[in-house]
Amino acid sequence: MRLNTPESSPSGAYHGMVLRALTGEGPEGLVPEVALRPERIVLAGVRDLDAPEAEFVRTRGIRHVREADAAALVEAIAACHGTPAGGSSDAAAVYVHIDLDVLDPRVFASVGCPAPGGLHPHQLLALVGAVAERYEVAGLGITEYEPSGQADQELLSGLVEQ
Repeated sequence: MRLNTPESSPSGAYHGMVLRALTGEGPEGLVPEVALRPERIVLAGVRDLDAPEAEFVRTRGIRHVREADAAALVEAIAACHGTPAGGSSDAAAVYVHIDLDVLDPRVFASVGCPAPGGLHPHQLLALVGAVAERYEVAGLGITEYEPSGQADQELLSGLVEQ
């Protein structure tokens, strides 16, 4: 779920435009009637934004938690709603989207666009667990899985079970 538009996408593939389209910027017919406000988005563990995506994140107030820091992630989500991480929030629920390319390819390589330096599975689980402890998770999507090996299938099965 990337932040490109048809004009900025290096590949032209729609899967690299989904999140941007949800904010109301994208191909006609693929943007929602009610757009997601960019300042309500938190990126966690994303490490390979291209220049147009990084500019969109910077200029539109998207929070970006680069390290595997559960407290920082919960604080960033709380900030989207104007509340301290430990305080009450008007957010009834959050949606968690996981692109599996957030994982380090040395540990999990069954993705189309591997990038070095990603999270380890226990770090990803800790981040999702911290969010689930603080907020109701209204939905959780897992994408970017391209099966390539038995070890990755077993690792993914273990993640999904938890």
